[in-house]
Amino acid sequence: MATVIVTIGLAFVGYLLTYLNGLRLAQRQARLTRVNQQLSDFYGPLFALMEANSRTYDTFSEKYARPDSRDPFRHDVGRPDRQAAR
Repeated sequence: MATVIVTIGLAFVGYLLTYLNGLRLAQRQARLTRVNQQLSDFYGPLFALMEANSRTYDTFSEKYARPDSRDPFRHDVGRPDRQAAR
């Protein structure tokens, strides 16, 4: 009789542990899904903004670049003499 009770008790404990482990894994998966959704909602638009900014800057640089410099914001290159005399 004691063997049957121990066997049933161990089976119940095993079932309970399996249930709790499955519950923990489901909660972890739900948290991971939520974090992935948040990251997607944040980095998707951020990537689009960065791409648009990069293309805009590249177009601006090509259009307004100084002839002797690739950096349009470099002020020490190619100043006319009359401005340098001031």
